[in-house]
Amino acid sequence: MTRNLIGLLVLVVLSIWGMGWYHLNSTKTIKGQPLTLFHWEDSAAKATVQQAIRAGHFKITPQQRHNFGYTESIHWFKFNVTTQSIPQELSLEIKNYLINYLELFEVREGKVTSLGKSGDRLAFSQRPTPCRTFVYPISLDAYEKADYYLRLDKKYENLATEINLWDASDFEDRDQREYLLWGIFAGVVMFIIILNLIFWKTTLDTVYLWYSIYLAGLTLRQFADSGLGFQYLWPNLPTLNYPDAVIQALWLYVPAQIQFQQQFLGMREAHPFDFKISQVLKYAFLISSGLLLLLQISGIIYQYNAAPIIISRIHALLSTSTLFAFLWVVFLQLQSTDSLKRMYGVGLGLQMVGQILIIIQNLLRNKVNGVFFIDSYLILFFIFFIDLVLFAYLLAYRYRKSLTDHQQLQLNLVQTQQATNQRIIEVLESERQQVNDLLLTDVGQRLSASKNALVGVKPSPILTDALHLIDNAKEDLSRITENKLPLEFIEK
Repeated sequence: MTRNLIGLLVLVVLSIWGMGWYHLNSTKTIKGQPLTLFHWEDSAAKATVQQAIRAGHFKITPQQRHNFGYTESIHWFKFNVTTQSIPQELSLEIKNYLINYLELFEVREGKVTSLGKSGDRLAFSQRPTPCRTFVYPISLDAYEKADYYLRLDKKYENLATEINLWDASDFEDRDQREYLLWGIFAGVVMFIIILNLIFWKTTLDTVYLWYSIYLAGLTLRQFADSGLGFQYLWPNLPTLNYPDAVIQALWLYVPAQIQFQQQFLGMREAHPFDFKISQVLKYAFLISSGLLLLLQISGIIYQYNAAPIIISRIHALLSTSTLFAFLWVVFLQLQSTDSLKRMYGVGLGLQMVGQILIIIQNLLRNKVNGVFFIDSYLILFFIFFIDLVLFAYLLAYRYRKSLTDHQQLQLNLVQTQQATNQRIIEVLESERQQVNDLLLTDVGQRLSASKNALVGVKPSPILTDALHLIDNAKEDLSRITENKLPLEFIEK
């Protein structure tokens, strides 16, 4: 089992590396246009675009990625584009999936034009370009110049974003490659889910059902974190994006993960105290998720500016408690004598390493000018694929073992039935032999004694018939003891 598992892990790591290599090498020549950005923070959060144009507060900002931490301001960015002898089709990408409101204004020959208002609080259909990030198409003829003002509104939350200017064809090429990889990811996940549902229907073991639900929840979390959830799953329900769609997805999939863990490890019997702790965490997530959904649908959550902070603190408390509980489970399972449970501990441990890296990165990136390494969904993407193969292999092994155990049980039942039948035959044969002995020693002797008693009697037709009947009875008795039919039956 261990050798097969190592081979599978090597295969999946090579597959992930291959997909990453393909993506990076196919897009390494695709680079964004040079972009000089100027930034102004509107602390009053009241300026119009005309006021922003007249304001002399814009300062040059060298980096493409901006991290303002918690903010209560409106942030403006300014840049200009000048074409040469050929027209240009450009794409401005704001690489953040959760910005409340944003709008791009074009100033050409003194005329101000809005290129579209978008944001995660508006329906997905209002996006200027239908993709998971916010992208504005920019079109300029030859020898044209235009200034652009970008307004970002993410008040009372953490604001961190990257702003890039692309050639439209280059951006479309990169975007298509990313969607291809996400399509492969979704296809693999769907295949594993269907396979486990088949296992569940075959074995009636609910661990496969809960693993399928857990995978669906984790995929939802991945989609929410990458912006694909809003694009494909709830495009007309922007209320689910506030304050953070990732938190909502986490609060849904963690209970499924806990339930799967309880079932797979048999925690109720093996670790009753840990089972009670996990039950508390599971219902805490479910109740919190239900309350958050109610607040979102009712719109009450929008009435309180402190709602994002309160919810993030509740999430921090729940997720930290769950992290320690899972680390304890990892510690327990790595010491188990059951190879399946040890492998589960390895897989869960990999998950926890990824989660710790994400927590550290989020703590750094949420500070002003904080350090940023890599998008969290990419970390989870690689950890998720390794866990997917590991847990799928463990459940497939469990399925195969259950089939082997079932076959052995059936064989044991057949052997037991055969032994029982043989015993019944032996008992019946013994009883038949006893009946034969009784017939021969008891009934046979009585018939002989009766015949002897009648031999000395004066002959008569009746006596002759009686003796003849006694002889027939003795013959029938002999046939019965020899498993033969009586002569009358044979004749008839």
